[in-house]
Amino acid sequence: MVKTTLSLFAANLTGEKSEADWHVVWSGVLLFLFPIAAVSIRHWVSVIFLLQCLIALHFYSKTYKTTVFTHQEKFILGAFFTYFIMYIVSVIIHGWYDAIGVEIKYLLVIPLYILFRSSANSDSLLVKGSIISCYVTFVQTIIDTYVFIPEMHRAGGIYGPLFLGPIAVLTCFVGVSALNNLSTTLWRYLAILSIPLTIYSVVYSESRGAYIALIVVSIFGANVFFRSPKYKLLVILSVCLIVSGLFYFSSKFQESTLRVAKNISNIADSKNEHMKSLVNHDYDGGIDRYILWVTALRIIKDHPLMGIGYGKFQAIEQLYVDKTSLGSVNYRIEHGHSHNIFLESYLTKGIAGFLAILAIIGGYLYVFVKNRALDKVIYVSGVGVILIVICFGMFESAPINKHNFSAFFVVYSLVFLAKLNRLLEHKY
Repeated sequence: MVKTTLSLFAANLTGEKSEADWHVVWSGVLLFLFPIAAVSIRHWVSVIFLLQCLIALHFYSKTYKTTVFTHQEKFILGAFFTYFIMYIVSVIIHGWYDAIGVEIKYLLVIPLYILFRSSANSDSLLVKGSIISCYVTFVQTIIDTYVFIPEMHRAGGIYGPLFLGPIAVLTCFVGVSALNNLSTTLWRYLAILSIPLTIYSVVYSESRGAYIALIVVSIFGANVFFRSPKYKLLVILSVCLIVSGLFYFSSKFQESTLRVAKNISNIADSKNEHMKSLVNHDYDGGIDRYILWVTALRIIKDHPLMGIGYGKFQAIEQLYVDKTSLGSVNYRIEHGHSHNIFLESYLTKGIAGFLAILAIIGGYLYVFVKNRALDKVIYVSGVGVILIVICFGMFESAPINKHNFSAFFVVYSLVFLAKLNRLLEHKY
């Protein structure tokens, strides 16, 4: 009786027929829940992702003999598989490093993708969960900056501002992109209202990557959805008005905005003599990133084939600082990774890992752009997810080497790829 009731509840929530495969039904429930409390409850993402993987593996064991992939699916899934294999090769050559919890995701993309492709509503469930997530993130931002720790000035949630900011952009953009596909007026209003709330959360996260991602995907979305220049201008002016209003009425908002602007400008001006003097006297994350990138490139030049493996960067990075353009400065860096997904892939997995991550990113972009006329919402959502990963990944390695963010990357990208290929199947 209880099992039947739960099954009916899950079927009603996901919109699947009551006789639908239980794997598909409960996977839909987990997709809906996946983003909702990601920034607020510890292990929320990892537990749901684990359950999703267990369901996917069981489903794969029953369907793998009848599964057929298209060429574009084989390319992307093969790139993920290569990325995982290069982790195995790296630890064999350079020594063991316990990153299997993250790296195994890139092998599990195959059963996960098969499961997501079997559901007609996986994308809509993820979109609705994303919209609710925007409100949870906003409440978390208020709690972080005004209630419990008002002196902090930054919104971080349970995993810090560098997770909260990009996830806020990702969930909001996915929700707003699907505006025309949402089932009821209530969901549409909730998606629209999430925009100013997300801008507020992003600014208080003070994440450079989140700032840049917000700007990039806003311009991209406006150009796709609005053909008339006046509507495109209206979108830009609306965002500017929201930001200006918050800037005028909130001193904390002013401080956060100016800090991010300073960090970005410092990266651009990092070769100036003035910037060199700031390294010792006015430490800033922008300077830090620049030195890490130059250092990583120097290391890659000396280890072009297999990189240096996992867990080695912090041990040898200081040896290369003297070769950077800031070598005359007495500067100490103590980071375990290069803060860039492409450099980090090369350092840990060598040239094959670097080419694999390029193939993953490029493959996604190619598939979504090539089939953009099929469904505008899926095109914008899919490309938007990859653009956000790129923008944030230029400043952080988290999209590929942190448990929670890599889970978001895998789930969101696979869900929209699965939806696109379902539409292609029906077309032909």
